[in-house]
Amino acid sequence: MARKLYIDEPFGVDLKETVYALDATTIDLCLSVFSWAPFRTSKAAVKLHTLLDLRGNIPAFIHISDGKMHDVNILDQLLPEAGAFYVMDRGCFFSNSPGSKRHRCAQPDEFVPITSGHY
Repeated sequence: MARKLYIDEPFGVDLKETVYALDATTIDLCLSVFSWAPFRTSKAAVKLHTLLDLRGNIPAFIHISDGKMHDVNILDQLLPEAGAFYVMDRGCFFSNSPGSKRHRCAQPDEFVPITSGHY
């Protein structure tokens, strides 16, 4: 509902398409208090995955997982929007082989940015 309020707001890039940023953060927890969230042998954690609509900085998707979930696995939870741009770090793009999440992401009318850097 709030996203509609920002649909025509500029955000520094001259695009009419929606631009999303996908990222995750690991939140460390005390293992003795949060025994249901084991992460390493001596601590617990949960991971917060967020898909942010950059026009208005409004979360379009939030998922809380255990701290062990790899960033690339959140792509299975998302329904890509045709014509939208998705900006994400290279943790989501580790393979370009057929059947990989990166390969399945690139459907007609979807823009898949490739991050720079060394793998």
